[in-house]
Amino acid sequence: MEYQGKSFPDAVEELASGVGMEVPRDERSREAAQAAGGLFEVLLTAAQHYKTQLKQNDQAKDYFKSRGVSGEIARTFHLGFAPDKWQGLAEAFENYEDAALDQAGLVIVGDGSKRYDRFRGRVMFPIMSQQGRVIAFGGRVLGEGDPKYLNSPETAVFSKGRELYGLYQAQKAIRDDERVLVVEGYMDVIALHQYGIGYAVATLGTATTEQHIERLFRLADEVVFSFDGDKAGMRAAWRALENAFPALQDGKAVKFLFLPPEHDPDSYIREHGTDGFAQRVREAEPLSKYWLRTLQERHPDDSPEARAALLSDAKTYLEKVPAPLMRDVLMREVANAARVDAGEFGRGLAPLAAPPSHKKVDDEATPAQPFRPVERQDYQQQPWQPNQPSAQQSYGGEVPRVGQGQKPSRWQKGPKNYANERPAPRAVPLSVYERLLRLGLEAPELLLSLEDEDIASSHPDALLLQSAVRLTKTAPQVLKSAAELIMLAADENLANALEEKVQAAMGGATLVGKPLEDEWRALVERAREEAKAPAGVRLYMNPNNRAPS
Repeated sequence: MEYQGKSFPDAVEELASGVGMEVPRDERSREAAQAAGGLFEVLLTAAQHYKTQLKQNDQAKDYFKSRGVSGEIARTFHLGFAPDKWQGLAEAFENYEDAALDQAGLVIVGDGSKRYDRFRGRVMFPIMSQQGRVIAFGGRVLGEGDPKYLNSPETAVFSKGRELYGLYQAQKAIRDDERVLVVEGYMDVIALHQYGIGYAVATLGTATTEQHIERLFRLADEVVFSFDGDKAGMRAAWRALENAFPALQDGKAVKFLFLPPEHDPDSYIREHGTDGFAQRVREAEPLSKYWLRTLQERHPDDSPEARAALLSDAKTYLEKVPAPLMRDVLMREVANAARVDAGEFGRGLAPLAAPPSHKKVDDEATPAQPFRPVERQDYQQQPWQPNQPSAQQSYGGEVPRVGQGQKPSRWQKGPKNYANERPAPRAVPLSVYERLLRLGLEAPELLLSLEDEDIASSHPDALLLQSAVRLTKTAPQVLKSAAELIMLAADENLANALEEKVQAAMGGATLVGKPLEDEWRALVERAREEAKAPAGVRLYMNPNNRAPS
């Protein structure tokens, strides 16, 4: 799933086929799979027919030659041609009345049940799934005609809002370059691939969707959108930005490349060459700068009213962001631009949005507790102290956790002494990431030793630990306690989550010196083992003997 960016069902299918096994299915899913298999077969037959027709039509071949398309690239993308005949596909299918032709979007059934080809007199661009199956077509008219480009309709195997043209051919280059470039046209993708920019893909006649971005983030850490510099391109770019916000992730980047109005990627790379275009890609504008620049253009005045309008506009976008660190950074940028206190502005935002739907969730893991509101001044009135005098039980014993049993006094009337009230213990073993986080909150300097690869997991505790590590590295010279670490978090929800872990850890005795360092090293090693474990396998620390279970 991670390496090839596949969904869980697709990954299972590939693994099963590799060892000659059939994936077990219930009756309904078996029927759906058989129906999809029939559509795949029909679409493949059509693609082969169109490919044969291209070899026989000089006008279609001349069109591709005029666009500089080589024979090798034509074969890589399986380019074809649909003759200008009402029932041209009857030459490829014995039964032109087959309902599968209609279900696959190849044939239109008109009045009186009259059937005719959807694609006629067009050069054809087969659209392939990430697994390399033909799932749809795009066709460009030769000469005059409307519409200029025509795509297959939505079918049981094709969704415009999910699929991308050229993704199958681009997968290896995307992994090698750790970048994906999203353009608007079929010919843009083909030209870029021919000139060595193999990580290019295109949307399919629709705006970029959240599902597109989530899918691309599985393959690369950087997604660059390339748009024409005219008004239509700017509108398309802003729609892509709006749909990107709910899919943003910490550690992932979205950028925007705007070409001169007289150019598209195809023409630009032909005029300026591969190096010139690659340089433009590297210099693409980050989402944060493009977003803030556009907001400031919308609200150019320096009056209090204009700055309030800018903040209100920004708020609607920030509240869509599920990534805590990304939201925190964007919020600070907007606050600085409007000359307001970042903390005050951050406290006015709604809680963090749900994470992107593609993030894996471990069913065996304890669900993360909901964030609770907390007043920032409480940190100053009642700072957490790591060495609680009453915490005498063994570190290996059961550790209390917020959310079960008695609530800590933070959410009662006013701040009280946390050491005098203990939440009830929980029996569920702690994840290795939560144990690391608790030790790190006792001694924040330990967090500085962690790297991303040490805690590479989508486990809820790992995500919070990653946020804490990155927060620690923003000001390593001032950190002495968990209270100081929490104070660095301008995002209220991140501060609340860290405070909750502090509360949960208060029932255990504090380790110092070598015992603390030894425990830390053992836990880091466990986290590295977890990162290497197969998907679905999770290691937990048994609170009694600390052995993996």
